[in-house]
Amino acid sequence: MLIFPLYAVYAKNTSNTVATYFWAIANTHTVQGYYFEIARLETFNVGGANYLKSIDPTLWVTAFYLDAYHGHKTSNVVEATNKVFKDHRELPILDLLDTIWHYTMNHRFR
Repeated sequence: MLIFPLYAVYAKNTSNTVATYFWAIANTHTVQGYYFEIARLETFNVGGANYLKSIDPTLWVTAFYLDAYHGHKTSNVVEATNKVFKDHRELPILDLLDTIWHYTMNHRFR
């Protein structure tokens, strides 16, 4: 999810109040909630709402994110890595590093 880079750009150009709306929109768990929160923002700041609507919600809104995110708002790269190594997380550190090395070498070889 691109939530933090997007928030950094958005917050730099808006007030703290509008940033509060941003988090309410980003953290909605239903599509209806997304549209409700966008409508609330539009009553306060039309430009901010239009800016957020121009960005694909699958990149930053919880309700549209189909993959598991393990309770964290992280980037897609981290999510992909977590998915690959989810069965190996409990290994001792050296075994985990060995698993990562073998996975990387096999993946690059293909």
